Amino acid sequence: MDETLEGGADVASALSSAGGLYVRDSDPKRVRAIVDWIQRENWCGLVSTRDGDCTFKHSDLIWDHNRTPDIGLILKADDRKNEYEDVGHTFQDSTYPTGAGILGGLHKSELNNWLVASGSMFKSRQTIDIPAGNVDLLPITIFLLGIDVPSHVQGRVLLEALNEMCDCPRASPPLKYV
Repeated sequence: MDETLEGGADVASALSSAGGLYVRDSDPKRVRAIVDWIQRENWCGLVSTRDGDCTFKHSDLIWDHNRTPDIGLILKADDRKNEYEDVGHTFQDSTYPTGAGILGGLHKSELNNWLVASGSMFKSRQTIDIPAGNVDLLPITIFLLGIDVPSHVQGRVLLEALNEMCDCPRASPPLKYV
């Protein structure tokens, strides 16, 4: 990327279904102009920058190191069906053939998970059919530690998984769905 930018280009990209845009001199005005443009495009998904101005902050994504691009970008996913009627399509510019996977894609159907929890705070021998995702692990962990869940944290506390007699350090927080 450095060679491209040193060669006079304003922006260089490293992208597949996620990656980044490197901006010459990390110019904040140019970064903002590019963010404004890409966020209007139908292929744009999650965007992050160092300062978090109208984007996620790199540091909130634990993605703030010397190789981090000026603009982090994940291409959008949608609900189109494939030839097998499976829902979930992710824009990408890699060499994968149509229908091939990208190891844990970015569509919401691929981000859901199953979770096993054990301990006195959790219900025992229960199957809960309420959707949960990886995004919910941070808020429930923070909640169980007795810390207020910051408003910028995505996901929700999985109250339905907690034992009614839970000796939780906090009262129930409001549910937050994203």
